[in-house]
Amino acid sequence: MALPDDAMQTEDRTGLRQQVADAYLSGMTQQQVGAKFGIHIQTVRAYLREGGVGARSRRFTMTEADQAEARRLSATGVGTRTLGRLFGVSHTTMAKVLRTAVSSDVSTTMPSCTSPQLPDPARLASILGHVDPRVDQLYQAWQSISHEVAAARSAETLGGNQR
Repeated sequence: MALPDDAMQTEDRTGLRQQVADAYLSGMTQQQVGAKFGIHIQTVRAYLREGGVGARSRRFTMTEADQAEARRLSATGVGTRTLGRLFGVSHTTMAKVLRTAVSSDVSTTMPSCTSPQLPDPARLASILGHVDPRVDQLYQAWQSISHEVAAARSAETLGGNQR
């Protein structure tokens, strides 16, 4: 006896749901699963939810080594969109990784004279709870150098040596 069309479609969908869950549990992303089975990502999510399969955490999908390399490349001037493409994450994820790196790493290098204004040590103390004496020394040195550079540029402009 043949099954009615509705019953066959239900059996097909049940089989597809199981295949979707198996593919996702094997390590594929939801997008990859959707592309493989020709279904929309929202359908993939619905099938996973109905099957009791929880979504994997998307937080920090980059390894520590990748994050360190991204920080290094960012310091050379590579933008977040380019870095995101290189490491297979969105530019917003890359920006979060770089922001996290800034707050957890203490830089001991002098900023360039073209960098934005550094926060003053008192503000850093209110954020961090303390200021390392080296930070205060670096800040004072940076201020002195930036004033010298500004004075030199001003003298250049006033002296008629404009570029």
